[in-house]
Amino acid sequence: MKNLLLTIFSLAVLTACKEKKNVDVYTPSIDAFAINGSTETTQNYIAADTITLSFSMSDNQSLRSYIINIHPAADGHTHTGNGSSGGEWKLPAGQWNVYEEVAVNSANHSSSKSFVIPDSISGIWHVVLTATDDFGLSASKAFSLIIENPNAPEIDLTSVSPTIDEDGKIHAQPGSSIQLHAHAYDPDGLQSVNIKLYSGSGQLLNTSSVPVSGTTVDFPANFNQASLGTYHIAIEARDLLGFMRVWDVLVIVQ
Repeated sequence: MKNLLLTIFSLAVLTACKEKKNVDVYTPSIDAFAINGSTETTQNYIAADTITLSFSMSDNQSLRSYIINIHPAADGHTHTGNGSSGGEWKLPAGQWNVYEEVAVNSANHSSSKSFVIPDSISGIWHVVLTATDDFGLSASKAFSLIIENPNAPEIDLTSVSPTIDEDGKIHAQPGSSIQLHAHAYDPDGLQSVNIKLYSGSGQLLNTSSVPVSGTTVDFPANFNQASLGTYHIAIEARDLLGFMRVWDVLVIVQ
């Protein structure tokens, strides 16, 4: 019986050691990642441009897949990982969302993918590359793309009180008045201008329309906010061809 117990114990130890060796604690590595040959984490493009993502990745054992995700930087989120970018809180004009998952079955992988930026958008988008290995461990890198659209209307802020601070936000006291004056212009003619107030979570609290006629309009956008919290003031201008631009700013009431 003693010899049998020793044999069972030895087998248990060997099995435990074998299982321990199979545990992977090393995340994949994104060895290179560039957009149009540039590794700058914030890049500027124009709507309808083509961007080419080139990348290589590796794992100590085997990669399972990689994901390319392109989405707007609308809620101030950031991305973890070396070379990441984010933190912008800018409402986008138009829609552009990409989610592509590609299976990989090797320890090393290199590839490139091209995408055409929609000709209808402007604003800031994030491009995120995520590599995942067979054990589910992952690593990511991200870029921020600032997209300009020469076809969209122009929105200029001519005055603001309180002023926009160095952090790009308006800081106000409860019950104070926020007074903006703006100018919208489009040579193709303006179709609509709307002023919107959002909560910090993105809920639309109020909207008002500015009467427009012709190519130019000047207008105030005033708010009185008594409650503490974070808010988002947005001005949306759309031209007769359907192109839209959004100007927005975060408001901190404290």
